[in-house]
Amino acid sequence: MLAAKQKEKARGWTKASRETFLAKLAETSNVAASARAAIMPVSSVYALRRKSPDFRIAWGEALAEGYARLEASLLETVFEKASGPVDPDELKRDAQKHRLALSLLAQHRPAVKGMMAPPRSVDPKELKARIMERIALMHERIEAARADDDANG
Repeated sequence: MLAAKQKEKARGWTKASRETFLAKLAETSNVAASARAAIMPVSSVYALRRKSPDFRIAWGEALAEGYARLEASLLETVFEKASGPVDPDELKRDAQKHRLALSLLAQHRPAVKGMMAPPRSVDPKELKARIMERIALMHERIEAARADDDANG
């Protein structure tokens, strides 16, 4: 075990291990799991964040993305329609998970907001195109939901 830790420490952070860590962090918002995915000790992640301003900014962006994904996932779950009979015990378990997730989001939101990088300059035409694309996707989802409601009564 000691040899494995020394090997990890000697290996150091590579571009690939940073990218792996940041991708997993954006996916999960979990620092320990992200460090494991990068095959690096958690302590070295925090040390790198202290030493590298670029990594600190990328960390903040990844963490903010992870929290946005979590919020979106919670919202999606809330708006899902149940089909068929619903088990009351399952509803209670789901409600408990949602309360925990919302509590964690509320506790960490200030830290995530404080870590976010300053806004980058974006070409207004590109921004408008991205917004219009998202609006079109929303319209498609709304139409699909209406069609589903009409089909299912």
